[in-house]
Amino acid sequence: MKKILILLTLIFCSVLLFSEIQLYNEPVVAMTYGDPLIVELEVRNGLEEIKEIKLYYREQGQLTYQEMEQDMESVSQTAFTFRVDEAATYQSAVEYFFQVTSKTGQIFTLPEQQAQTIPYVVGVSRPITSDESGFVLLSPDEDFSEGTKNYVIAISYFAVQDRIDLNSIQLIYDGEDVTANAEIYSNMLIYKVVNSKGGMHMYKVSASMKNGKEIESETWKTKVSTSSFKQTLNLSGKSVVNTYLSSQAYPNDSDKDDDDKRANWLLQFGGKYGWAGFKSKLYLSSLEDHNKQAVNRYNLSLTSPYFDLTAGDYTPNYGTFLMSGKNVNGIHARLHTPMFSLKITSGKIKRAVDGKLGSELNTNGELIAKRSGTYQQNSLSVRSELGNSTFLWGLGFTKNKDDIDSIDEDVRFVYSEADTLKPQDNIIIGTDFALSLFRRRLMWGAEVAMSYFNSNITDGALSLEEIEDEFDTTIDLPFDPADFEDIFVANQFMQPFKPGPGNMAYKTYLRLFFYQNFLSVSYSAVGGSFNSLSSNFLQKDTSTLSVNDNISLFGNKLFLNLGLNMIADNLNDEKKSTTKSMNYNTTVYYRPTTISYIRLGYNNGVTESDGDDASGIALNITNSCLKFGAGYSVEQIKVAPTEFSISYNKSANEDVANNSFESARDNIVFSANSDFEDLPLETVV
Repeated sequence: MKKILILLTLIFCSVLLFSEIQLYNEPVVAMTYGDPLIVELEVRNGLEEIKEIKLYYREQGQLTYQEMEQDMESVSQTAFTFRVDEAATYQSAVEYFFQVTSKTGQIFTLPEQQAQTIPYVVGVSRPITSDESGFVLLSPDEDFSEGTKNYVIAISYFAVQDRIDLNSIQLIYDGEDVTANAEIYSNMLIYKVVNSKGGMHMYKVSASMKNGKEIESETWKTKVSTSSFKQTLNLSGKSVVNTYLSSQAYPNDSDKDDDDKRANWLLQFGGKYGWAGFKSKLYLSSLEDHNKQAVNRYNLSLTSPYFDLTAGDYTPNYGTFLMSGKNVNGIHARLHTPMFSLKITSGKIKRAVDGKLGSELNTNGELIAKRSGTYQQNSLSVRSELGNSTFLWGLGFTKNKDDIDSIDEDVRFVYSEADTLKPQDNIIIGTDFALSLFRRRLMWGAEVAMSYFNSNITDGALSLEEIEDEFDTTIDLPFDPADFEDIFVANQFMQPFKPGPGNMAYKTYLRLFFYQNFLSVSYSAVGGSFNSLSSNFLQKDTSTLSVNDNISLFGNKLFLNLGLNMIADNLNDEKKSTTKSMNYNTTVYYRPTTISYIRLGYNNGVTESDGDDASGIALNITNSCLKFGAGYSVEQIKVAPTEFSISYNKSANEDVANNSFESARDNIVFSANSDFEDLPLETVV
């Protein structure tokens, strides 16, 4: 394994040295909780050679990465911007890396070495609020008008949650103290108004700080319709059109001339009428090609107090191991009550793409496929949940299976046996629980799953007798596997043949939020035979320990992040050596005012094995990166407020054991970002 790894590393370095594609990313060191993550990848050379650009991101401590693809339609010539709205809800740090694929199939990543195990790390700091009280009304909004007389008041005190005495919080609604009926959490208060009278309603919240200071919010107002029979239909939507045009001409070589035209259209439309609501989304792209996986997206969602239904494209979450980060085109239903919920997803993860025969013949005189095609991969997931926000227990399963009849049989078998496109079957069963105490300041949870995987179901299931003959052993089973072919296809390609630790995966995590400290610890292990076709980037045969601590000081002006990731393979001691990777990082972010900041970050990673294999090749690769930055916003320029910044990055990578590569890089960047407030224009220098 290490010999292969070293060979791949050498190939990667050679490609990196001689390739025309040059990438640059100014790492984001820190972001504010509640804001989206915005990162930018700059292509400094070789833009015309790039086929696709992807961003992979996750909250630190999670196993799977979420994927975001840049369709290169709405960006400038060389700068590709990703906006991750989901990251606004992350309380721990954010990890991300870029993956770029060239038209020739070469893959480039940033960070360049071990991007998946040692990604960029972004610390999450708390916002600085100019409001003395620190109370923020989240719901309802100022334009709220609800004919059903039922609505929810949500008030956040996230900015002062470590300094506020939770037992002193008091909510006054229409002159009455209703605190006893409110749900008070560590950073939020929720109060449900039921059957309110028509007219204007006023409410405010007050509390005592731990230092004895009294704080009080402003008085908010909500108007409820006085008509008892009138229902208001609230509609909203947006439509966005993006286009991208480029033309490159080579006077001395016209064969390289390239014209590129792309466009996409996004339409979102939704509404609410009383207790019922709907949302719809339509995304059409000029990159849509029936010979590739779908780029277009569409769905329609219907919502109600107890039942939700979505038809079309959707990305459900059934846990880390069952289904995570996969788009499913189909039907998604959810039945939910205060103590029980049931979710069902049925559809396809991949659509069928027919192969295409070429004109060349193989050694047997058969036509060689120019494109082998892709089976339609169907998926069914079911999950039940029992409990509430204090304790929740979940149980579910996911079934993924390729449809053998979805593509042309003549194209499937034109390759040699080793390269023939093979349909697969996969089933995962899992359970999990989550415990939340002290108003969600302490959270503990765990997940465990078991999988069965078949890498080739072309010939269907084998009977018990055929399996015994195939493996020359006696198997004691009370049933014949061939009778359950519709549930799972069992034959000689099944992994594993006998269940055990190798086809299991588990994870446990602990999160503590006390004294301006957010500590997150997680441990996971994924067996070498565990497979989940419906989850992204699960590293098999590995155990991972992740520790992350976010510390906020001086009224959320000084932010410190400490992180440690340790990964090891060879869980069952089936290999001659074990490869271990350790990465630690620290970030200091100081923002004395809302217009200036200073940041300092350091990241170090080491990957090594505990022994040599038969080839005598050892493994010891080190990576380090030092980052410094400072910025200042000049808001006195009324027409175009500008933020000036400077950053310095020093990185080093080395193969200590074999001296196959060693690199060091220094980057200094000065930038000025101007936002023309009266014009829809932004410039970056």
